[in-house]
Amino acid sequence: MIKLNSLDKHPDIQRGLESSHSAKERIVLSKLNHGVSYFLNDTRLFKTQDAIIMYEKDFSPVLYVPKSDIFQRHFLPSSKTSYCPFKGEANYWSLSVTDGIVTDAVWEYTNPIYGVEDIEGHLAFANEQSGGEYLFF
Repeated sequence: MIKLNSLDKHPDIQRGLESSHSAKERIVLSKLNHGVSYFLNDTRLFKTQDAIIMYEKDFSPVLYVPKSDIFQRHFLPSSKTSYCPFKGEANYWSLSVTDGIVTDAVWEYTNPIYGVEDIEGHLAFANEQSGGEYLFF
């Protein structure tokens, strides 16, 4: 098992990040070849073996987790939305954990744009928003 507070510290994700820099596409999606859980303030928010890593030029890697693998009682819908011309409109979720609420910490693209449709039905996790820890198994 590997415990990390940042996705890009995992050796496989580092290799993927390096190879994505030479890709012609702005966005590269890759299935994560490990199981992973995510903890925030000792609360496990998901456990999956079906995560997708998004490598996007000029951004840190983002982990996309199937909604079926999250522990839904910790996820509260938010009114926040945003738009990306490469992925579509995002809806946000806040996280309810033992120490309180982390506002707008994860997001999803319910109707992603052509080329990234594999992220439909997934929630995006990035440490900049929530500050948790990944446990790879």
